[in-house]
Amino acid sequence: FIWRFMLSAREIKVSVLESEIQGITEDIIKQKLPVGFPDFVIYILSELCANIREHSRAKSCDIMIILNKGNMTLKVEDNGIGFRNSYLFNKKHAKDDRSAVMLALSGLSTKNLNERAFGLYSVRRLVEHQKGEMAIESGNCGVDISDNKMGFREIKKIRKGVYINIGTKISAINIYNIIK
Repeated sequence: FIWRFMLSAREIKVSVLESEIQGITEDIIKQKLPVGFPDFVIYILSELCANIREHSRAKSCDIMIILNKGNMTLKVEDNGIGFRNSYLFNKKHAKDDRSAVMLALSGLSTKNLNERAFGLYSVRRLVEHQKGEMAIESGNCGVDISDNKMGFREIKKIRKGVYINIGTKISAINIYNIIK
């Protein structure tokens, strides 16, 4: 099962993104997957798409989901402003791209100083619970998350926007016990 869609800025802002998510939701539910795994995929996809719509100012995004031989890969890429610029635009200081990625993964909202944002934080917790791997790139910072550890790396070619790659085994999960 491979599912991929690419959207323009206009499609990201209007209901096309929601209809694409609805379509993938229906397709994933039709797959014979362990209990709770469709919820896992749909939750992560919804959170990452909400981040693109609300924060990225992207002109396009590319989303791909692969379910194959007991494994799931989900890749999301946009050509927006990236984490650091999103924080700076909302008058939150992020001294560099690494700091901005760390803030996003810790759950700090780019919108309001007093608000927590559990999108990427929850996604990370779910992936770690499944003993999966997650790679994020934004600006000149890359971070690899595996075995509940984060490893940062410098990216030579500055990445415009954000790239997220998640890989995990397909297995039963109750996301509501993890993200409560």
